[in-house]
Formats: sequence, C-alpha cells, structure tokens
Amino acid sequence: MLETTPADTRTRIVRSAEKLFAEHGIAGTSVRMITDDANANIAAVNYHFGGKDQLIRAIVIRRVMEIDEVRSKGLDALISSSISENRVPSLNEVVRCYLDPIIEHGFDHERGKMRPFVRFLRRLQEEPESFRREVTTLQDPIPSLDLLIRALSMALEIELERSPKMLMAMWYLVNASLQALVMMEREGSVLGMKLPNQDEIRNGAVLFISGGLTELLTADT
Repeated sequence: MLETTPADTRTRIVRSAEKLFAEHGIAGTSVRMITDDANANIAAVNYHFGGKDQLIRAIVIRRVMEIDEVRSKGLDALISSSISENRVPSLNEVVRCYLDPIIEHGFDHERGKMRPFVRFLRRLQEEPESFRREVTTLQDPIPSLDLLIRALSMALEIELERSPKMLMAMWYLVNASLQALVMMEREGSVLGMKLPNQDEIRNGAVLFISGGLTELLTADT
C-alpha cells in the first residue's frame, strides 16, 4: 500500500473539499463526502483542520494569499517603475495588476472553465452573512491592500486611505473579477449577440472597473 504523509492527506482533503463545495454547495457537502473523495479517514478533517468550518477558512486563506502574493508583486513593480520613470501609472494598469492574478489562477484556459476554488468562492457568496464573515475574515489585512491604495492614489492623483469608500472599491473589484470569469465560460450568443472572446472580456472588465473606480473614488461624497 502506498504510504502518504500528513501533508499529502491535508492537500487531498483541500482539493476534494474545493471540488465538492463547488459542485454541491457548502451545506450539501458533508465531511464524509470530502474524506471519501480524498481517500482519507473521516477523522482527518478534525485532525488537520479542527472541523468543517475551519477547513473552509483554511481554503479561503490559502487561495486568497496565493493570489495576493502575485498581485502584490505586480502592484509593487508598477509603483517602482512609475517612480523610476517619473510618470503617473494609468488606472487601467492598476486594475490589471488586480484583475490578472485571479483570472490566471482562477481560469483553466485549456478547458475554458473556472477552476473549482473560484466556483467554491462564488458558492460562498450564497451563504449567510454571519457565516461568510466568520470564515473569510483574515486576522491581518492582505498584503496587497496598502499597495493597491498607493497605486490608486498615484493613478488618480489624490490621497486615498482605508475607508468605507475604499472597502466598496475592493468589493466591486472582487465581484467584477468573478463576473469576468463567469463570462469567459460562456459560448455562443446571448440575446442574438455573439459573446466576446476571453481577451475582449478581460479588456472590457478593465475598462468597466476603471470607469467605476474613477467615479467612486473621486466623488465628493
């Protein structure tokens, strides 16, 4: 029999949980379904994560931080190059730094499908607010937050800070990014109009988000 390490078991559980949550929803996925799919003992979820809710939180943190690491590097590089070249970064450049990582990590371009963890995140949006808050609230702000605020400040040439308005901006960024992935999956036509290709969707999302951010963040109220 093939021996596995605790790390192997933990990884299999995470992958199975992402897939099953995406397919059946959180309420429709039992711990036994997860461990059966992962070929693990039913007690393994409690052993490695402390329970189903903690498993959900571990998946969210893992995926958010993976994407955020790439996003932080992109924003930092944009800020640095703009300073060294003595130029103002465009808002479209800033938005691309935010949007591209979730598209590249969340979309399987060969299959033309969203990856399971993105479907899981969309399913999570259907859960009660109290539950979402419990499993998605991070102990510390994501590293890219301050970089995003700085880059937006440079692009819009105004001083921005952490505020309710910035929280709205981030919320719209996240949801517009997820909607772009939904559109990328679709084929054919809608209402008699041919659907755009993936590059057109990406470029359109950047323009749409940039326009919205300009109006939101530069408004007096």
